[in-house]
Amino acid sequence: MDLTTRSRAHRVDDHQGPVPLVQQQVNKPTLLHMSGTRPRGWMGSRCAGVGLLVWDASAVEKSVVSTDALSMDFKGHLALDSLDVNIGSGVTGLVGSNGAGKTTLFNILLGLITPTSGTALVAGLDPIKRGAAVRARIGFSPERNILPEDMQAYEFVRHLSQVRGLPAAEARSRSSDALWLVGLGEERLRPLGTMSTGQRQRVKLAQALASDPTLIFLDEPTDGLDPVQRDEMLELIGTIHADFGIDIIVSSHVLEEVERVCDSVVVLDAGRCVVTGSVSELIGVIDTAIEIELVEIQDDGSIAAVVAWLRDAGHEATLNGHVIRLTGESDEMFDVARDAIATIGARVRRFGRHRTSLEEVFLSASTKIGRPAPYAMSNRDEQ
Repeated sequence: MDLTTRSRAHRVDDHQGPVPLVQQQVNKPTLLHMSGTRPRGWMGSRCAGVGLLVWDASAVEKSVVSTDALSMDFKGHLALDSLDVNIGSGVTGLVGSNGAGKTTLFNILLGLITPTSGTALVAGLDPIKRGAAVRARIGFSPERNILPEDMQAYEFVRHLSQVRGLPAAEARSRSSDALWLVGLGEERLRPLGTMSTGQRQRVKLAQALASDPTLIFLDEPTDGLDPVQRDEMLELIGTIHADFGIDIIVSSHVLEEVERVCDSVVVLDAGRCVVTGSVSELIGVIDTAIEIELVEIQDDGSIAAVVAWLRDAGHEATLNGHVIRLTGESDEMFDVARDAIATIGARVRRFGRHRTSLEEVFLSASTKIGRPAPYAMSNRDEQ
């Protein structure tokens, strides 16, 4: 479907008719006016915490979200603890285990709750003082799946679009467009109560998109999805930013998902920011060790034999499950590893330099602030 042909009465390039609220604030491609895409930006550089890994995003003209000493105390429970973050344009992952403060931060940024202390800005606006203006610019998909079961998906999206200030005709058009975009065009007249979890997640994404936001908050958008549905949702998130230039902040405790779809990451732990930076910078660190992941067939002892061969040859080799870590700075270590594998006749699954994963970054940061290693979660089975 060609979204650029819809609702031409509100096109800004014709200089005719009223200009949509969001387009009055920022000149960017929208769901209805796609003249190009905005350059991919990165997150800013402020993050207070312990053991920080910070990337300086000097190319970002203006933060989409920033907080300064932001704290939220719920009767003795400190959900946010003097949080300082600065998020620029792009797709940013807000990462942390359950209870890290992600949803609380979203609620403050939307102007739904007042922080105990500190300040926050969303697109340059204070969400506490100008909550309605902030919410008019932002699309939000909440984590909880509480939807009116008897209402059609189309009517639900249309209603919320009008609540955000769109005229009735515009709300009808954009609601239909948004549901087609997320793959529910044929299902748009179905009652929400008859839809699967994956379809409901898409409906929530559609209502976040329909009001033509400059920024979207997605709170655990893959929660409850099977692997196929999860892949489709992540692909949709990437497409929305790439094709429409909409900035997106995705909260998740699944680090693998963040690595796949996000440009930048903010890691929260107990209400504090412990790591921030571009994903490519954080996970692109390569050390000198070589990792060899072998496949053992029916306990044939090949993995232990390779380790023994390397140690007998005078090299430092450690074993973790089926992965051998061979320490050494010379490129000749690849030849050593190859000779050991060939001599023993072992089967190789993966062979190369060690690359730091986002999980390792999170584990390292959690350890430095005294958190036990299991506190960092990397997949849904661990929640």
